[in-house]
Amino acid sequence: MNKSEDIKPSNILFIICPFCQLEHFLRAKFGEKVFFYTVPGGVLNFHTVETFWLSEFLRREQITDIYLVNDVSCNFIEEAINGKQEFGLNCERQFRELLKKLSADFESLYLKEKKELLAKTNVLAQLNYLKTQNFLKDEIPQDKIRVHGMITDKNRGFEILS
Repeated sequence: MNKSEDIKPSNILFIICPFCQLEHFLRAKFGEKVFFYTVPGGVLNFHTVETFWLSEFLRREQITDIYLVNDVSCNFIEEAINGKQEFGLNCERQFRELLKKLSADFESLYLKEKKELLAKTNVLAQLNYLKTQNFLKDEIPQDKIRVHGMITDKNRGFEILS
């Protein structure tokens, strides 16, 4: 897992699941001057009003880096792996769709490995989704805003995917 010295703690937006309670963990690693955007499971699904306010926020706070974060202990990830009842959230559908696309070898993995793989697969999918959003196309291609993925494990630290 990477060390926090690699990330400068200013003008950073972390996109996290509100139920994973990552704010304290990330602030302890990266400082108090970071921002959070929360969405269940860390699965994005932008609507017109949200995109306007998020775009405005990115400009106002001069965000230079966005980190899409999934924690290996996310309940939505474990519930998808264990086939538990859904409550109709977008992230639940996303995790189950991603599970269908994983190789047959997935079933032979330990639960911890399954969680890590599903978290990583989701973050990569969310990175692709974020890069296709029209409201960010002016910022991202010109390197005004760099987009990264991150997998966290509160016991072990974090791993940056891009």
